[in-house]
Amino acid sequence: MNRMKWIVLCASENFRKWRTTPRIGIIAAIILIFGIYDYTPLSAYGREVYGGISSWILPFMFPTALMIVFFNCITTAFFSNAPFADRHMPFLVIRTGRLNWILGQILYIILAAAVYVGYYFLVSIVCLLPSVNFSNDWGAAVSAMAAGQYPPSEYHITIFFSDFIVDHFAPVEATAISVFLMWGVSVFLGCLIMVFNVISSGTAGIIAAGVLSFLPYLWNYFGNGYLGGMALWVTPTCWCTMYGVDFWNASATPPFPYVAVVLIGMSALMAGISAVVFCRKNLNVPKEEF
Repeated sequence: MNRMKWIVLCASENFRKWRTTPRIGIIAAIILIFGIYDYTPLSAYGREVYGGISSWILPFMFPTALMIVFFNCITTAFFSNAPFADRHMPFLVIRTGRLNWILGQILYIILAAAVYVGYYFLVSIVCLLPSVNFSNDWGAAVSAMAAGQYPPSEYHITIFFSDFIVDHFAPVEATAISVFLMWGVSVFLGCLIMVFNVISSGTAGIIAAGVLSFLPYLWNYFGNGYLGGMALWVTPTCWCTMYGVDFWNASATPPFPYVAVVLIGMSALMAGISAVVFCRKNLNVPKEEF
């Protein structure tokens, strides 16, 4: 019980830093700007033509490789300084113990990823106002666009609506799956950055996450190369959207159970390695947060 208290304390300290960390505010602003760019024209079209639009737009947010890269890069920036050591860290480690401190950082990644994804969902709702409809139904606007009835070019709609998702998933179900995928990839990237940063006692994690973040674009632009169709099976950063997971039984992308097991399993493995290495190495304290 006492250990859990220290773990929660170490995790909560990172949330308190949000008030004084410019990086968090900049990331929030960037997500909001992209939300306004993507959702405001959609809101206007739904309101003017159909009298409103469904609030469950998140499943369609990352339809292209470029948008997946955007999500991955923002997520990498969000967790860029994992394991979140600063000049106050030695005092907290002395008070709580090394193991409790690093477990607190792991807990923070899990919780912060949930808040981070929740902010994406909140932005999707706010930017659709006042046209948003909260019923558990795709609505006429989304159904029509999924069927190929896209609006005139003056509306500048940038979101692609999948007819398969609309036909085979309820809005709440599709949104819940999308939230899990975004959360799972966020935790994976956070743990990836942490394990490389802990091992290197530097910023190698940003490089590793950066390379993985751009792989979806490279696979899309240059093809799958020597890996063929397996490229999407070994690139977890492709799985932040339903478009990157095989719900179509086409075998071009990995199925959902495989994605869930790999994301959770790899994140747990990297978190465990981070804990072991951190407890055995000398403390490396950065002067300022990067």
